Amino acid sequence: MMSRSSDRAQDILRQRVYDVLNAVPGLPAGYRSVFAGMLMERGAHLLLRDPIVNVPAGRAHALLVSRGGVFALVFTTSAPTRQTIDTIRGRAQRVLDRLAVGSNVFVANTIRVALIVPVGTDLGHVDPRVIVADERGVRRAFFTGRVLEQRDAEQVAKSIADKSEYRPVHLAVAATSPAVEEEGLFEEADTISDQRERALSEPLLTWLSFLDPDQFALVRANYNGPARISGPAGTGKTVVALHRLARIARESTGKLLMTSFVRSLPACHRTPFMRLAPEVADRVEFIGLHAWASQFLRGRGKPMRMEPTRARTALSLAWSHVGGENGALAGIEPNLEYWADEIDRLIKGRGITEFDDYKALVRTGREGLPLRREDQRPLVWQLFKEYEKICRKREIHDANDLIDAALAELRQRPLDPPYAMVAVDEVQDVTLLGLRLIGQIAASTPNSLLFVGDGQQQVYPGGWRLSDAGFDIHSRSETLDVNYRNRAAILAYAKGIDARNAVDDLDGGAGVALRDARGVLDGGHVDEWQGPDDQLDAALIAALRTLTVPRGHIAVITRTNTEANRFLRVLKTDGIATQLLEDYDGSYVNAVKVGTVQRAKGLEFPAVFRPVLPGERPRRRTASQQDADELAARRQLVAVTRARDYLWLGIVDGAL
Repeated sequence: MMSRSSDRAQDILRQRVYDVLNAVPGLPAGYRSVFAGMLMERGAHLLLRDPIVNVPAGRAHALLVSRGGVFALVFTTSAPTRQTIDTIRGRAQRVLDRLAVGSNVFVANTIRVALIVPVGTDLGHVDPRVIVADERGVRRAFFTGRVLEQRDAEQVAKSIADKSEYRPVHLAVAATSPAVEEEGLFEEADTISDQRERALSEPLLTWLSFLDPDQFALVRANYNGPARISGPAGTGKTVVALHRLARIARESTGKLLMTSFVRSLPACHRTPFMRLAPEVADRVEFIGLHAWASQFLRGRGKPMRMEPTRARTALSLAWSHVGGENGALAGIEPNLEYWADEIDRLIKGRGITEFDDYKALVRTGREGLPLRREDQRPLVWQLFKEYEKICRKREIHDANDLIDAALAELRQRPLDPPYAMVAVDEVQDVTLLGLRLIGQIAASTPNSLLFVGDGQQQVYPGGWRLSDAGFDIHSRSETLDVNYRNRAAILAYAKGIDARNAVDDLDGGAGVALRDARGVLDGGHVDEWQGPDDQLDAALIAALRTLTVPRGHIAVITRTNTEANRFLRVLKTDGIATQLLEDYDGSYVNAVKVGTVQRAKGLEFPAVFRPVLPGERPRRRTASQQDADELAARRQLVAVTRARDYLWLGIVDGAL
């Protein structure tokens, strides 16, 4: 409840606002009340077309720059056509095209068109990409959320005034007037709330409206076929993908999809996208690839349920049927986990159903155990066939079965219409079968398919080239090489990890490894603790409690689910609130995030705690250990590059 002094301050400001607006020649009364509501908000920059009377069709009456973004305001009593809206947006975008603030460029296609109508007006069907508001809905429409920092909003408003026929409405030192300040124009609670929101959302603010020039160029680029953006961790690949999604959504009317092999990641992308492009968010689906396939098959009346636990039991049974630990295959590699990955990623994940195809396969990413002898691959095939037989008999479906079933259904009856755009994040972890599925659901039109990934961050065995799935990305391959996420100390530590520093660009060409990336953020801190396992829990808690970072900005990233469960218990026992990474959707919750490196993919946190425990090693060192070590190094790289400002490593004796 506002105090009496605050009421008086509001009255002072309101009078000044109306004095200024009354001086604008020809300003209709209906416009005046709407503009007054805007100027009463903190940080609002209003620019009116000069003159504001008889504004031609296809032009905005005014431009508003606020913490909620940049808006082209059109006063109307009828719904404009889609073509008119595109014209209004296009002209407003040209005003801010290539506006630079510091080293970044303003993303002009984030400008939103807003239709301002008299109270009680029903426009009927309105283009869903626009905002419709009357004078009662000004705050809700333009001042909720935060897309621009105040200093950036000032720069944008100044640029508009310098480059266009729109003139700023200047309040005579309204917001900084001593009288107003003394009377407490804005309540203390509002100020605290505003500061809290800024602190919690700060990592997002810059990229919601400003991009590096190289990133900006990729957002604006047009591609006549599938395109790929690669680059090391922290270079903004996902940021570009989200901006391209927003751009294509604004330019089209169809549905769009952002997906990933990591089931929890799309939900984390949905949250910032809702702020980036709320007017088109209802047409963009954010869903993991397997969840999409399940949803699709259910919609076609052919439901299929993955049962990973039963599938793993079936594989263990098949292993025992072919000799188990005493069999010929165990003589090559005794670790069943290795063969589980072989079947999952290199046989079923590639859609291989004939032995001759497997025999001829170049086993990318499994070079440590090449299986070149004539008698070796038949043994693997025997295990695979036995596994398949058991699954069929028991009606068990694994993840690859789900993707394969969706692919078969799409080939028989394609989507109509297909997605106007599909963006695939962390594409390096999608199976070849999954890539083929993606190819079936995207439209065959320009800008309809975007792959985003980094081979150095692959956390699952095996590998492929995009061309293996039939995608020709010649002349549509882009690479980013500037790291914007990790501060200098974290980046330097990550560069020291030997995680396959000779990487490709996901299609056989030379890529950029993290050690070759250029960082732009100074500072940061890395702490290493080393000691016995029975002291690790206490060391982690002690380090976490000395950190001044809000709990919701901290993540504990583990190697396995078992380790994740351990540290969940440790934190809860100490009274520290926790949230599973698989439940995290990008919204701020004041709880420490805990989960495996697979669940942390694509995310970032101001502070990361990384326990490093001894891994499960085969009873004797085998050739496959080379593959396992390379995979572990890549997972370690992914884990530590989630940290922006602070990294803590708890290294148990014997782990490294």
